[in-house]
Amino acid sequence: MGETSSRTAQSGLLEGQRWTSDGVWINVGGDRNWRNHNPGNLEDGDFARKHGAIGSDGRFAIFPDYKTGKKALISLLTEAYRALTVADAIERFAPSIENDVPAYTQFISNQCRVSPDTLLSNLSADEQELLAAAIERFEGGHSGVRYNIDDPGAPESVAQIQELLRTQSTAQG
Repeated sequence: MGETSSRTAQSGLLEGQRWTSDGVWINVGGDRNWRNHNPGNLEDGDFARKHGAIGSDGRFAIFPDYKTGKKALISLLTEAYRALTVADAIERFAPSIENDVPAYTQFISNQCRVSPDTLLSNLSADEQELLAAAIERFEGGHSGVRYNIDDPGAPESVAQIQELLRTQSTAQG
């Protein structure tokens, strides 16, 4: 994946603030899927790594940018889940042990204006985009604050993250 293959990301919690960084930027606060550039909250693993993930927050993949994360979500839906209905895809994607699957399915169906029985393979490119956007809304997507790794005007808590990352970088180099 070119430039992104050499980048790695990490995340943490400092003074009650969750953060994610790839050494170039630091995302602080907001929902997990925003911090991780992962609109669908795809779990880390082979699929995510093959689709550009550069790290993990312990469970969920971190992508280098929003575009890569969204492309991975659409690939999951149109490749791996292609033979499933909307309802079956949501059941597999967001298991009932963690989610209200009927509410999730209803939300997705309403947002995309499709029946829960619609096969993902029958969705147009526009409907696939709607599906990805609806999943992102259901998964969160609320923004926090993004800082450049070298931002001198960052608040003290972010400055501590910057120092932590610099220390780790020096220790590895």
